Amino acid sequence: MGEADPGLADTRGSEWQVHAALLEALVRHAPVGIAFVDLDCRFLLINDTLAEINGLAASAHIGKTVEDVVPDLWPTLQPILARVRDNGEPVTNVEVKGQVPSSPGVQRHWLEGFYPVRDGTGVIAGIGMMAVELTQQKRAEANQRAMLAAMPDFIFDLAADGTHLSFHAPQEEALFVKPDQIIGRRVRELLPGEVAARYEFFIRRALESRQMQVFEYQLTYPDQGDKTFDARMVRKGPGEVLVMVRDITEQRQSERARQLLEEQFRQAQKMEAVGQLAGGIAHDFNNLLTVIHGSSEMVLNELPLEHPAREYLVDIQRAGERAGTLTRQLLLFSRQQVLEPRVLSLNAVISDAEKMLRRLIGEDIQFRTMLSPDLGAVMADAGQIEQALLNLCVNARDAMPVGGHLTVSTRNIELDEHYARTHDNVRPGPYCLMSVSDTGSGMDDATRARIFEPFFTTKSPGKGTGLGLAVVLGVMKQSGGHVEVYTEAGHGTVFKLYFPQVSQPAAATGVLPPSYLLPTGTETVLLAEDDEDVRTLAREILEQCGYTVLEAADGRQAMEVFDRHDGPLDMLISDVVMPHVSGRQLAEAIMRTRPNLKVLFLSGYTDDAVVRHGVLQAEFAFMQKPFTLSGLAIKVRQVLDQPAAP
Repeated sequence: MGEADPGLADTRGSEWQVHAALLEALVRHAPVGIAFVDLDCRFLLINDTLAEINGLAASAHIGKTVEDVVPDLWPTLQPILARVRDNGEPVTNVEVKGQVPSSPGVQRHWLEGFYPVRDGTGVIAGIGMMAVELTQQKRAEANQRAMLAAMPDFIFDLAADGTHLSFHAPQEEALFVKPDQIIGRRVRELLPGEVAARYEFFIRRALESRQMQVFEYQLTYPDQGDKTFDARMVRKGPGEVLVMVRDITEQRQSERARQLLEEQFRQAQKMEAVGQLAGGIAHDFNNLLTVIHGSSEMVLNELPLEHPAREYLVDIQRAGERAGTLTRQLLLFSRQQVLEPRVLSLNAVISDAEKMLRRLIGEDIQFRTMLSPDLGAVMADAGQIEQALLNLCVNARDAMPVGGHLTVSTRNIELDEHYARTHDNVRPGPYCLMSVSDTGSGMDDATRARIFEPFFTTKSPGKGTGLGLAVVLGVMKQSGGHVEVYTEAGHGTVFKLYFPQVSQPAAATGVLPPSYLLPTGTETVLLAEDDEDVRTLAREILEQCGYTVLEAADGRQAMEVFDRHDGPLDMLISDVVMPHVSGRQLAEAIMRTRPNLKVLFLSGYTDDAVVRHGVLQAEFAFMQKPFTLSGLAIKVRQVLDQPAAP
């Protein structure tokens, strides 16, 4: 072999110098930090990127230790460098965080690698270091975590088959399982079948249409009850969707509460509108009925029992009674009827009505009463309670077309604070409970929700007015009580009427005498009534009973009659609402000179109109039109027989 060509050697040496210079340039200007330290961790080489991170010139690093340059990082780096030196194995992907001189007080992050550097004999001569800064990335991740933590939504990725690829929960206690137990599991493993099926359906929709899918679902938690969730799903990539789920339970509850309030407001508006209608027609209608009742009764009293016209007169009376009942029902449920409350026993009202109820419901229904012997007393209008009881029994009869059992019962009951909190407008305390239960067809939920609406009925046309249960509700509200309904389609119905108890003893109930046994008197009565037919009828009734009647067409004329009258005057009977001078003004004017005058007000108007004209039940006697011959005669005698005020 010949000797080496000197020119070739020179060429190789020149190439190695070029390669070394190029390598040094690459290291010095590389976008990642690169450094070489000896076994004592003194810098032998450092590139510009790492020097800039440390905040010192590259030349200022040479000969200094790592601890000298970055003391805050030394506790983390020292054991790693020692391990590489001692074991001769690289350590990579190490996350290092701390402060450096270039940015004091700022936490920075790097991903670093440490590599042993050997000499030509294979002995470790030093350690090479590479660092990639992660500070911005870490800040972005921290911001993202903070943003997610502040969001009330569950956020997760799902694969096309419903597998959870990621999961974030605002509160872990809102989950069935821990978040780390959700990743990798399918929705069918975690959610009820119906809810999981909806998820799978909307995953397919989102992947196919690439449009956001929105749906709601409910889950039941053992300790929190039902919760409602709003889910929004959008395609994120091939075979993957992003899902955002928010708990909207409180929102839906608020909406339901608002809807309930709106429905109650609409119901109140309907009640008010019908009440205004009822009040508008009540005055004239009751005047007409007063004439019908009184005139037919007077003629019946004159005719012999065998007279053929009696049958027609009885039919007129019955029709008038039905018309009067309809008017009273309108006023009852609209809460505009004038009340005559007194302390009474529900047992007495039920017992008085029992015979009528048995005839009404028919023989194919077994009727029984279960009345508590120690039942307390209540303050209520006996006529209203009887009307409510009648309506409930009629409804029960109609719900049992082929027969059944109807039971009316009473008992004392104490309603506690918990009951009052869970029922609107109920105060805790002692109550008297009247229950009306039947074994009829019952009601479904849709019907049950509407039974107290005026004019709502499930009966065929001509079989019901739809006012029966609206009347019951009106009675209970006016009596300060409330009503509950328990029913199920095919399993009968129970109505429970709660009346507040009072401490006073109940007054004895009395039965009105028949019309041919009218009470009489010889007193002088001033009658002021602007309706001529009613005034004529009332005068004839009073004169038949033996009274001397002074007649006036309105309040002003009544004052003139009184001024001209020199004899005794025992009683004023006056309509409440009259032109020029009202009944109250008339009574006050006369009583200035006749303080012991007895006063009875008549009115076909509703409670509101009567109160506006200054008539208070505690101060003056009052009689609602329409009235009968016997009703007026008895009321007049009762007022006249009352002892004079001291």
